[in-house]
Amino acid sequence: MAAPKRHPDDVKRDRELVAKLYVQGKSQDAIAAIISEQYKFSITRQQISIDLKEIRKQWLESSVRDFDALKSEQLAKIDYMESEAWDAWEKSKTNSKSVTRKQGGKLSGEVTTKVESLTGNPAYLNIVDRCIERRCRLLGLDAELRYADVNLAIAAVIRAGFIVQNPTLDIAAVEVEEPKEMEGAIDGTD
Repeated sequence: MAAPKRHPDDVKRDRELVAKLYVQGKSQDAIAAIISEQYKFSITRQQISIDLKEIRKQWLESSVRDFDALKSEQLAKIDYMESEAWDAWEKSKTNSKSVTRKQGGKLSGEVTTKVESLTGNPAYLNIVDRCIERRCRLLGLDAELRYADVNLAIAAVIRAGFIVQNPTLDIAAVEVEEPKEMEGAIDGTD
């Protein structure tokens, strides 16, 4: 006699747990044991394998979403976070006012007011900075900078007399003549 089929709601619930356990690094046998124990029914490693194939298919389909829409959504979140950080920064720079009232003795009821100018909490500026960095990464604005940095590093290596090779293309860098002001700096002579 065949095992009873799972209800579609049970399949959905099980697959959510299978996905969670899978990304935690659990084996298919361990996932089957956990689900069997938790829901008090027997599920095989083979069924976990089938569920994982379906989960991977769903993950692939969901990753094909419109990346421009995803990018816009993330940019909006970053913009909001940056705006809130700027607001918090401005509030952190306002004057702090404290009032103390003495109790008892001859000076009973004396009120002291202390106003302190604040310079602002730099943690909020760190948040702003991270927002700007994340936005630049998301938009690819830092790619040119990284490319320029790599080119400068390669040029410095070539100037130092090393040969730069790309093994995939089998191309060797040509020697570059040093500018006159750099001649003594590399070999240590003046």
